[in-house]
Amino acid sequence: VYKDQGGQVRFDDITTWNSGGHVPDFGADRTIDSEGLYINKIDEGLTRYAFMNNHAWYGGVFNLQYNPNEQLSASFGIDLRTTYGKNALAVNNVLGADAYFDNSDVNHSGNLITPKDFQPATYDWNPFRSIDELQKIVFFNQANINWLGGFGQINYKTDKWTGFLQAGLSNQGFQRIDYFNLAKGQQKSKWKRIGGGNIKAGLGFNINNRHEFFINSGFFSKQPLYNAVFPNWSNNEIATVLKNEKIYSTEIGYRQSSEHWHTFVNLYYTLWKDRYESVSDFIDNQQVSGVLKNIQEVHRGIEVVSKAHFNNWYFSGMFSIGDWYYQSNINDIPLYNFQQQLVAVKDYFLDGVKVGNAAQFTAMLKSQYRFNRHFKLYISQQYVDNLYAKIDAGSFSNPNHQGSLKLPAYSLINAGLNYHFKYKEFPQVILLMNVQNLMDKKYISESETNLFPQQNSDLWHGINTQNRVFFGWGRTWNFSVKLRF
Repeated sequence: VYKDQGGQVRFDDITTWNSGGHVPDFGADRTIDSEGLYINKIDEGLTRYAFMNNHAWYGGVFNLQYNPNEQLSASFGIDLRTTYGKNALAVNNVLGADAYFDNSDVNHSGNLITPKDFQPATYDWNPFRSIDELQKIVFFNQANINWLGGFGQINYKTDKWTGFLQAGLSNQGFQRIDYFNLAKGQQKSKWKRIGGGNIKAGLGFNINNRHEFFINSGFFSKQPLYNAVFPNWSNNEIATVLKNEKIYSTEIGYRQSSEHWHTFVNLYYTLWKDRYESVSDFIDNQQVSGVLKNIQEVHRGIEVVSKAHFNNWYFSGMFSIGDWYYQSNINDIPLYNFQQQLVAVKDYFLDGVKVGNAAQFTAMLKSQYRFNRHFKLYISQQYVDNLYAKIDAGSFSNPNHQGSLKLPAYSLINAGLNYHFKYKEFPQVILLMNVQNLMDKKYISESETNLFPQQNSDLWHGINTQNRVFFGWGRTWNFSVKLRF
């Protein structure tokens, strides 16, 4: 209701209504308080908020490498890191009203925020600026995370065989501090410490310096993200059931090399289990959020890269075919509003849904001709297909969904030239010019939403124009000069 038919926010109407004017489809007119002011609150009036994040990282990686002979090498190290992040909401603009009243901070209730305390939407050159002194609303909390890890790798190489073994262990500690919902002295949670680790091994066999086969396999036990450890905004309760994310991966490959031709082929399979992902939705005109658990994804595919050259001609090509999809439904996910009140419990039907935001088929052909030892020209064509919209898990609470929105395939032509010569004390001067999307193709490179065509929908190449998409760059070019001396 607060947007027009073109999707633009009706700021003029919002300002009119917030200041007591009549806007028929906004509902009842607002009333003034005892002092003749229009005061916005979390559930009254329309306010534009600023989400504040103030964080810092500190740490170091220490590594020791040991090479006892030409066949054997080893490396060992430790990884120490600590980080904190403070999160809060602040008022950016009350959009025609006079002030904002917040009663969320149990330690300082009844906070009236006037325009002098509004947070502007601008950058700050000071990276050490604190948000502690800002007038905050709704929530203010801090995440503390510590990390200790150790890792090692051994490599072995002969004329025919290569092999490696890599392993690591880690321990992460999570703590939450709530400055708004808990009284002083009770604001810090206990530390929750979770272990994790990884192991990976690989073996390669070189037949005759022209043909090589290899296989790699690994397992990664990854600690859940902070939001999974503390799923509630209003307290420091730690999730009762926490699982590490588990990633199993195997790849088999082949390399071929000759005087004029080089080829690389790789087949991969990855199973990603027990993933966590935040989800947001709108229920009864209020925003709600939750954390999905036990998500399972499969990524499998084949990648091929090949290069060849004959006299002054150089050719290269690649293609990648993937099949990436979710492999499970998620049940009984609680959804909370900003006040951390339980609004609904939902199931999400993700089984078989394609993973979005990355093309699952890409191909490229490139041809380059060297006219002489100074001048060369290239042209290439890139093809992209099986590109799906970025998955919003909140769109899959209905079992009768249509899956992931497939975006239109597109093909782009790129070209460029390279000219180099010697000039005075510079042994090499290189002039480069590249043109991307030579034909000025208009295409969608990404979609943030997953809306399918409906009756009477406006369409662009079969895509509902109500989607929020990013179009790729049109024709662009760059020119550069490199000096080598």
